[in-house]
Amino acid sequence: GAVRLSWTPSPDPDVIGYAVYRATPTGSFERIGSVRAPATTFTDRNVPAGAYRYAVTAQDSSVRANESQPSNEVSVRVP
Repeated sequence: GAVRLSWTPSPDPDVIGYAVYRATPTGSFERIGSVRAPATTFTDRNVPAGAYRYAVTAQDSSVRANESQPSNEVSVRVP
């Protein structure tokens, strides 16, 4: 059970990283990890079998990091 996510980088020049979120089909999103820009991939490991939704946000370099609106969601099923 692993899910590999990839996304198009933000065009905003002050983005320093991306936060990755996961949820069940009817649950709330929970942050499960992050990567520093310019990386645009994340692997969620040891995922239990089931259906999940994922979304990503971009974070900027300000002192109190601003976080973008969530990306489009992607749905996956882990066998």
